[in-house]
Amino acid sequence: MRVRALAGNALGNGVLRLFVALGLALLALTACGTPAPTSTTSAEPLSLLPSADPFHSAVVATRALGTARIVIDGSIRTSTGIAPVSAQGVTVLGSGMGDLNWITPQGSFRELVNSRGIYVTANGTDWTQWPVSDPTATSRYVDPLRGLGVLRDVSKAGTEVLDGVSTTRYTGWLPGDGREDVTVWIDDSGHVIRVDRSAKDAKVNTPVTMTTTMEEFSLQLDLTSPSGNVTLGATTLP
Repeated sequence: MRVRALAGNALGNGVLRLFVALGLALLALTACGTPAPTSTTSAEPLSLLPSADPFHSAVVATRALGTARIVIDGSIRTSTGIAPVSAQGVTVLGSGMGDLNWITPQGSFRELVNSRGIYVTANGTDWTQWPVSDPTATSRYVDPLRGLGVLRDVSKAGTEVLDGVSTTRYTGWLPGDGREDVTVWIDDSGHVIRVDRSAKDAKVNTPVTMTTTMEEFSLQLDLTSPSGNVTLGATTLP
C-alpha cells in the first residue's frame, strides 16, 4: 500500500494531512504483516456453497445478499494523538467496491471505489483517481467481509443483543508479523451484521480500531465513475 499526495484541488489541506496520517499508520500495519488486498476489487476465495461451520456459512450467506449500507466508526493514532474517523455509505459485499463518505477532525471526503478506479473528492466536483491495484489507506475498509473467509482460530465468544437484535459473537485473527484481532457478530438469520477490527504495530505503538455495522442489505447501487474534473493521484512514498 502507498501513501498518496492528492493532485489538484480534490482535497483541502486539512483533509490531506489527516488522509496522509491515516496512510502512514496503516502503512506501518501493512509492513508488520496485517493483510491488505492487492486489489481493492478482488474478493478472497470463498466457496459459495454453505459450510457445516456456522461462522463460514454466515460469511457466505452475507456475501450472497449482494450489497449493504454500512456505518464505520474508528480511531487511529497520528502525529498529534488519537484521531477519530467515521464513514457511512454502501458496499458491494465481498468485492471491495463501494461508496463511502468519510468524516475526520480536519474535514470530510467522499471515496468511491469501482472496477475502474478509486475516486476521492472533498467538494463533490474535483476528483482524484488511483488504480484499484494500489488501494488508499481508507479504501481497504470498504468491504466489511475482508479476510473473514481466512480468519484464524475462529471461536464462539458468547451472545449479545445489538440494538435489539440477538446475535452470536465470534472472535479470530488475521496473520502476519503483527496481527489483526477480529470480532464478528452474526444475527439469528445467519448474517454478519457487525465486524470489529483491532491492530497494533509494535514499533510505533499505533493502535487502529475500526467497527463496521451493516444496517440494510440488498440495495440498488450506482457506482458509476465520476465525470468531469478527474486528476490522477500522485504517490509520495514507495
